[in-house]
Amino acid sequence: GSQWTTGKVGGAGNFNGSNNYVSTGVNNLPSGTTPRSVFLWINTPITPPGYEVIYFGGAGAAYQGIKMVLSTDGTIGYWISGTIHSALIPSLKTWHFIGYVFAGPPTNVITVYLDGVTWTSGNNGAVNTVNSSSVIGADAGLYQYFPGLMDEVRVYNRALSAAEIMALYNATK
Repeated sequence: GSQWTTGKVGGAGNFNGSNNYVSTGVNNLPSGTTPRSVFLWINTPITPPGYEVIYFGGAGAAYQGIKMVLSTDGTIGYWISGTIHSALIPSLKTWHFIGYVFAGPPTNVITVYLDGVTWTSGNNGAVNTVNSSSVIGADAGLYQYFPGLMDEVRVYNRALSAAEIMALYNATK
């Protein structure tokens, strides 16, 4: 797992980019097509060669998993149904509050946030994750690892409103 260090709010996970990650184990995280919200603070010192931040497993061969991705060009976006939808470019060596809301059926809209503000939103494919072990700081196959700090990782089993997200950002900044 990651090492603990000083974080944005208390302690943070320090991920080395080569072999640190946290497995959630099989638990009651949102799965299937249910709405969910995932938010956390990140601080990365480098533009990585493509790393997953958080991964929720997909069902079947359609690669319907969903993950937040820090890409080679420094953008943060989300991966769904085999496609990366990059959205935002946070500055390096600075804490940023990132996350997404998946509204669930019938709209299946995903909204990506940076520092409490909507960055992009759209319907880019079906989400049908399985209730399996999710990974923080790496991809599911443990081939790519996140370099940097993560703090206050939060997963909700509902779609948070924009006002709730801004309140969460303000409460932890």
